[in-house]
Amino acid sequence: MHDLVPIDILIPILIIVPISLIIFFILKLILKNSKKAALIVSIGLVLFFTYGHFYNIIKGFTILDEVIGRHRYFIIPFILGIIIPTYFIIKSKIDFQKITKIVNGVSLALVIMIFVNITTFGIAEIESHSTIHYDSTNDLIKLQNIYNTPDVYYIILDEYGGPDSMKYLDYDNNQFYEFLKEKKFIIPEKSTGNYPISQFSIASSLNMEYLDDLSNSVGKNSKSYLPVKEMLYNNSVMKNFKSLGYDIVIFESPLASAENFVLVDDIICQSQALNSMLLDTITGVSMIGYFVERYDEDKRRDKINCVFSEIKTIADNKDKPIFAFVHMEIPHPPFIFGPNGETIIPGNPISSETWDEKLAYIDQVKFATKEISKVIEKILDENKNSIIILQSDHGSGFDIDWKNPNESMVLQRLSILNAYYAPEISKNQFYEDITPINTFRIIFNEYFNGDYKILEDQNYWNTGSAPYDFEDVTQIINADIKK
Repeated sequence: MHDLVPIDILIPILIIVPISLIIFFILKLILKNSKKAALIVSIGLVLFFTYGHFYNIIKGFTILDEVIGRHRYFIIPFILGIIIPTYFIIKSKIDFQKITKIVNGVSLALVIMIFVNITTFGIAEIESHSTIHYDSTNDLIKLQNIYNTPDVYYIILDEYGGPDSMKYLDYDNNQFYEFLKEKKFIIPEKSTGNYPISQFSIASSLNMEYLDDLSNSVGKNSKSYLPVKEMLYNNSVMKNFKSLGYDIVIFESPLASAENFVLVDDIICQSQALNSMLLDTITGVSMIGYFVERYDEDKRRDKINCVFSEIKTIADNKDKPIFAFVHMEIPHPPFIFGPNGETIIPGNPISSETWDEKLAYIDQVKFATKEISKVIEKILDENKNSIIILQSDHGSGFDIDWKNPNESMVLQRLSILNAYYAPEISKNQFYEDITPINTFRIIFNEYFNGDYKILEDQNYWNTGSAPYDFEDVTQIINADIKK
């Protein structure tokens, strides 16, 4: 909901209201009674759209080791809750005028409450969005090609934990790091993220700066993600590469719509389906929520598999060098892949064992690791002069008290994967405790004769409820590094 834009408010209205009216007029035509038709529609709407809220209360509830908090059980009383009153209303000789007014009034009140909240939030989003129009042009430094414009791949595996995250999960990921070292990657051993939320972490990385000015502009009380997304869409890194004659290639991602990036030349793996966050949210808590979830999971699988496939060949048949921005929502939940790419329905483990979120996360880490290893091998087989930046935006997020995180929680969330393949840069340039904010400062300095100052590496904590209220947690990170 933090990413809501005005069109999101209209789409559910334009879909739900006409469908409701069509059902009403069909029932009115069949029953020849507008009161009965209105009453049936009202009861149906109330039950249809409140189902998910009640389901979330009992989700996962067990009796005698049997999980009864599942859609297959819980949906039955809701279906009966529509069928039985409908049958009674149709057969009854009662004049339903008073009851219809009451039920219609309740339904209308619920609808008004929902859309008032939505509209109020939407207006706040728009107002917050209008307070800042980020433009990084003045921050650019004149660059020039030194090493024959290598292709540059910026690959972000969302929520792929670094060493401290993996320690928390008792998972040994050394085999992957050994693979990267064999491929001549530089791996800073104590690298951490600058922010714990994807949009803020990546906006900071792609603009090579901290977000204090953004916080001052929109205010610490703002909950809108639109300003930070504008930073993404107008980022300094892409402007630099464009000035160097690069084509900007962006892979579609739920993080931010690729078509909104100012300088995009090619969009890969773009979905043609209707995208509305609000519609997804509303239908997701309705009686068809189960099917909406499965549909969304299928779309996500297709997109992730598309990225793993297409990234290997995007430089083919290109007359210009490319800068590829590849953000992938894996191993980020939902956990929909097994370790070998098997299709998983969250809550249903591959084996007969009980579903375990941490094990499901590790399985998705294993799958992501296998696939990204293939990608790296393919890219380097085709062009060993490429630059590959392989990062995560943040680490895993299990058992975190976001408002009052302890040291272990901060380390788990800010411990990141960070590996660089950059043949012209010496190992000591990517020092062991580097953070992503300095990644492209070093790349532009060493490859393109830049003059960027290397910033002091700092770590901040923010939350979804107060995304612009940044708390400095650098001391916690530094204390761990010195251990």
